[in-house]
Amino acid sequence: MKNHISVFYGQEKAINEKFFLLCREECKLLTRLLEHKENLIQQLGGKIKDTDTPDYSIELMLSYNLSLFNSSLTNLSNGYLGVSQIILRVALENTCLAMYFYEFPDDEKKYRKNRKSFSCKLKTLGYGYWIEGWLKRIDKEGTKFTKLKGEKGVWYQRIFNNMVEEANLFVHVDVDFIYSLVFMKSDKEKSQYALGPNWSSDLLVKNALWKIIEACLYDCAVLDRVFKKHLAIIDMNLFEKVCDLLNEWKKYYNSQTKKLNDQRSIKDKVANPSTSVESNAISKKVEGIVRRR
Repeated sequence: MKNHISVFYGQEKAINEKFFLLCREECKLLTRLLEHKENLIQQLGGKIKDTDTPDYSIELMLSYNLSLFNSSLTNLSNGYLGVSQIILRVALENTCLAMYFYEFPDDEKKYRKNRKSFSCKLKTLGYGYWIEGWLKRIDKEGTKFTKLKGEKGVWYQRIFNNMVEEANLFVHVDVDFIYSLVFMKSDKEKSQYALGPNWSSDLLVKNALWKIIEACLYDCAVLDRVFKKHLAIIDMNLFEKVCDLLNEWKKYYNSQTKKLNDQRSIKDKVANPSTSVESNAISKKVEGIVRRR
């Protein structure tokens, strides 16, 4: 490509081809979801005025997320898994803040006026900062997302179930995971930096893609919940299908991760038999003390 600006074009091209071979079906699913989200946003066109608070702020944040999800997918497909996840966290921040403003409209004005005092208020109330604080307050004091009174069977009830635990997975940084992306595997004493794109593993790459799908679905759920009266066409079948496939993937990913962890544990025991014996001895001593008590 003549106008492609990248010093890693060759590597990106190879990874991109591998990515779309591995994740073809998931990419089709995400594309359908993104296209439908775009359609939902277009349905809001002209219906929300800039004087409508907090609806106008919510519409802007959720609309902007469309380009963030697309950018997250592009980076992942070119071998930048870490960058993809960082972009995804920014999108999730918009989604959760939109939820917070919908639950507590007066706080939207405070946020625009002085973000620092807005954050301090959350801490004073005992909820902490940022996404975790917003969601904890929504979960404890909110009524529009967690209670869903008189709305049995709505599709997004499945999404908002345990929303605090699910969304917080995006908040906390896994340092070991970051190290695995930054350093190349090497037998040498010092590993080399993995400059540019790299392929982590099939399982990690697919899971990163499902994280984008999950975040986009979460975003659509908020959009549907907040602007339901303005939306005439909503593809419930698509949302339900994505919900089911997402749950299937999570079960598969958890089982594969458990297998890998078990294999690592066995290798560690073989490599360090003395450590294994010592830990077993300590465990037996502890059991004996507990029984005597």
